[in-house]
Amino acid sequence: MSTAAESLIDVHAHFVTDRYVNAAKTAGHQHPDGMPGWPTWKAADHLALIDEGGIDTAMVSVSSPGTHFGDDGAARALAREVNEFAAELVREHPGRFGHFANLPLPDVDGSLREIAYSLDVLGSDGVAVETNAHGRYLGDALFEPVWTELDRRRAVVFVHPTSPPGHEAVSLGRPRPMLEFLFDSARTVSDLVFAGVFLRYPDISWVFTHGGGAATTAGLPHPRPHAR
Repeated sequence: MSTAAESLIDVHAHFVTDRYVNAAKTAGHQHPDGMPGWPTWKAADHLALIDEGGIDTAMVSVSSPGTHFGDDGAARALAREVNEFAAELVREHPGRFGHFANLPLPDVDGSLREIAYSLDVLGSDGVAVETNAHGRYLGDALFEPVWTELDRRRAVVFVHPTSPPGHEAVSLGRPRPMLEFLFDSARTVSDLVFAGVFLRYPDISWVFTHGGGAATTAGLPHPRPHAR
């Protein structure tokens, strides 16, 4: 590991559980975002990987396609399950893992409940959302109560890309992480900019993966980074 003066933290790390993968497959995600299949994950393997890279702490989260597969009740239960799993992981390996709690968007009420539970009870380091939730991008007025609450809490929001609506027409038959993830990050950043979300909620610390995707080349303004 690195020295205390140069501590390294990986803010973009993922985990899966068997029950999460089974739920996603049951919902039709046999090949998530066009990938050949689902990855496997074990805490010991992840620890070995970050040790090899000289990384002190990995901030884990659930990746695309998230936990909402069309049913609000099922999404709330699945989000709670993976968040509790991650919180236990952090307790078992203090200092080696942190956790961004999954929110079951576009279910706003369920997300507000999960914000309170994850931040107040589980001690999560922030929350994780996808670039769009069933085609609703993050500047959508539907999500205003979520940003209001996260701004009040001065929370960290980790934004991970997912497949855009209509990806069949633009992905050229390739897995969406190859190209579409980069463009969907830019799409949601631009939506947040044009909707004025960054201005209205200045106390949210945003983390966008892959360097902000195509937003970095589009000349869009960068939100305030979060140092951790």
